[in-house]
Amino acid sequence: MENCSTGFGDIVVKFGDEQSVATKAVLALKSVYFSRPFQGQSSVATSPFIDVGDEDPPALVFSMLRYLHGSSYKDLKLNVSIAEILNFDIGMFLLADQYDIKCLRSRATKHFYKDAENLICFGVVARGIQRLLGPGAPLLADSSLQDLAFQFCMEHVENLLQNQTFHDLLKDGSLLSPTAAGKLLVEVGGRLQLFKTGKRGPLEDLDVLLDRGSKDTSSDEELTITQNGFHIGSHTGY
Repeated sequence: MENCSTGFGDIVVKFGDEQSVATKAVLALKSVYFSRPFQGQSSVATSPFIDVGDEDPPALVFSMLRYLHGSSYKDLKLNVSIAEILNFDIGMFLLADQYDIKCLRSRATKHFYKDAENLICFGVVARGIQRLLGPGAPLLADSSLQDLAFQFCMEHVENLLQNQTFHDLLKDGSLLSPTAAGKLLVEVGGRLQLFKTGKRGPLEDLDVLLDRGSKDTSSDEELTITQNGFHIGSHTGY
């Protein structure tokens, strides 16, 4: 797909200061957002242009249009740096949620998980999780990527807690929303109890532990990781 070339399609999509020629039938087939205004004899349906605004990064919008017209998701990522790869996955999912493109949401979700696994020791993973699950996380119509990001945290919590950025953001309360943080700490507490006693205790016992941890600041007690498993330890600061 080419930027604003002639003869490729029957509509010009404008986004910010950029524009790209697209095939109206393709957009309508794969995106509910585009299919609705293209129906009937409205001014949008008969116009040679459609303006989607300037709120989204132009490079991501163009990548979305390329994907809709047959480019593979892997091809879209060829010129994306490693440092930005998770932001790309998240950005593509957010666009796919906004424009209701199910196939792109699915593809971005799968790539996010694989990319996060490959980059788990780097701070970009913690930043990506924060973007999806933090206090300022977007409210999405499709929460599948957010659900998967939380699943990733649960499945890889031991490795993530050794990631300095993840550890610091979790500790200062900016990594996860209160609800997500509570669920993660319950899981960690359950694994701790399983390691120490061979069985997971009742949930109410973990709630008491979490409540105590939120109120007791005198000892600065914190959950840490060793090679042998979880343990509770104290330190004098960070």
